[in-house]
Amino acid sequence: MKIKKFISVLLTGAFLLTSASISSAAPANTDKIPLTPQDEQRIIQNMKESGVDDATQKKLIGKLKNGEKWDSMKPELLEQAKKEVNITPTSRETKYTFPDGSAIIQSISGGTVSCGTGYCVYTNMKVSEQRWYVGGSFKADFTILNGSNDYISKVYDASIWSFGTVSSDTLTLDKSQEDLSGPAQATLRWVGYNGVTSATFILRLKVGGNNYWDEANY
Repeated sequence: MKIKKFISVLLTGAFLLTSASISSAAPANTDKIPLTPQDEQRIIQNMKESGVDDATQKKLIGKLKNGEKWDSMKPELLEQAKKEVNITPTSRETKYTFPDGSAIIQSISGGTVSCGTGYCVYTNMKVSEQRWYVGGSFKADFTILNGSNDYISKVYDASIWSFGTVSSDTLTLDKSQEDLSGPAQATLRWVGYNGVTSATFILRLKVGGNNYWDEANY
């Protein structure tokens, strides 16, 4: 699978979030999957929660019904997306808005944070990616240690959804503790196909270096 685009933002903070999505070649079966009323309502609700206006909602739903890709499904348009980053002491969100109004929203939020001398413990933090037509999330507990190796204690409660079909979802704690080779890492993977595009989505949490950044791969 060829990675076509890469973007990365390095920020100071107490945790590290990686959210990635890698598009795969279109499958041999390119039959259009009908947009059910239930899927349509869920996509519209997702857009409303993100503050998308009615005209843009209608345009994007029309594209799906016609079997057209949204701009957020096209790696070559990534450089044209407007990027907005919102960071608080206990959360972060990165939003990429594309020319047709579609978007990729990556975030880590919720849970609790407890800090003492030289450490911060993050519990029940939700790591998520939302594209309106597809989304995934999981929860994680992790710890930041000044002067020592940061680590992920556990990951759990994975959830995925897509208009069309989803399959092959796995949540793994790839590396529990940072070391000289890099940060701790957990990964949620799933495959989604909606009759318009097929992709393997990868949602990652990384913890290390008392810093955090997010990245989207295609």
